[in-house]
Amino acid sequence: MACLLFLLIFSFNHVKAYDTSPPLAKKWRLIYNEEFNEISQKIWNQSYINGRKTPIKGLNFFNPLNNQVKHGRLHLITKADSYINKRQYQQGFGILQTRKKENRLEKFYRYSSGAINSQNKFHFKYGYIETAVKLPSVEGLNSAFWLMPEKSFKKSDSKIMEIDIFEQLSEWSHKKFSFSAHYLGKSKYLKSFNKKYKTKENLTRDKFVKIGLYWKKDYLAWYLNGDKVCELKSKEVMDIPAYIIFSGHVGGWAKTSKDYKNLPDSYVIDYLRIWQEIE
Repeated sequence: MACLLFLLIFSFNHVKAYDTSPPLAKKWRLIYNEEFNEISQKIWNQSYINGRKTPIKGLNFFNPLNNQVKHGRLHLITKADSYINKRQYQQGFGILQTRKKENRLEKFYRYSSGAINSQNKFHFKYGYIETAVKLPSVEGLNSAFWLMPEKSFKKSDSKIMEIDIFEQLSEWSHKKFSFSAHYLGKSKYLKSFNKKYKTKENLTRDKFVKIGLYWKKDYLAWYLNGDKVCELKSKEVMDIPAYIIFSGHVGGWAKTSKDYKNLPDSYVIDYLRIWQEIE
């Protein structure tokens, strides 16, 4: 707890889209407040998880130059770009366009995106975590906000190893969100809890939407603009500290509709806040 208090960050020089508290009738203590007036190196790695430059599936690589702070908000920019990665092609990640050079196959990426994560720098266990985001409009993009366990997991682990606070495909007309959790269980096959929630109105094209997760022992609940939209009660709920990832993706799961000629586009994060319950 002392570590969490040490990492507490406050900034009041920008009026945020929302001034909020968790939408649950409990006593709370704010333990982390990120206003994105900068990208602090003490908290954030400007890369994908495990320092990877590319996702396992997708058409993009991650470029730190695409992470930009503007007027107190973090913009993860996706644009047309190019990058060749021999090592990852040789390891067999993904199925993308390739070309031969000096008799060796290479993976050729045509787009770059932004990503930050707090791996090995900041983590938390249990509480309510919330962000407010404005999502891109160019079709074929996937915006994500998620948690991963700080310690390495093994294939034998039965606990959830990834919590997707949300994913949103721009092809969903800015009206649908995905909330999920993934784990291996006792088998070699990935198991998932997944709920898709469709809103009655367009929430994200021109204004911020507030998304949160309540995490406690054996329980997860997802919130959209303060309303609970789904929940999971399970002994498999992760019970170890987790770190935070914001990432923008091209292709991969987002593949039924594409409009890349209209890039660049941005996934905009207004703030990040974490509260824990007061016993």
